[in-house]
Amino acid sequence: MELLTGFGLATAAGLNAYIPLLALGLLARFTDLVSLPAGWVWLENGWVMAIVAALLLIEVVADKVPALDWGHLPAAG
Repeated sequence: MELLTGFGLATAAGLNAYIPLLALGLLARFTDLVSLPAGWVWLENGWVMAIVAALLLIEVVADKVPALDWGHLPAAG
């Protein structure tokens, strides 16, 4: 089960950086499917999930608005 969880989170991270964090926090807080270790319990906090959701929304909007998504300049220079 841990291997499948790792594959799922890695796949989601390839799509967007904030989706795995938000999904993990939501699953840990509202279900018994995920039990976070002591060092990761902060992901269940409502404020953390709200901030991650806001960052996700900003990233999605910035990716879809052509004026904000500048693809003409190569990242490597």
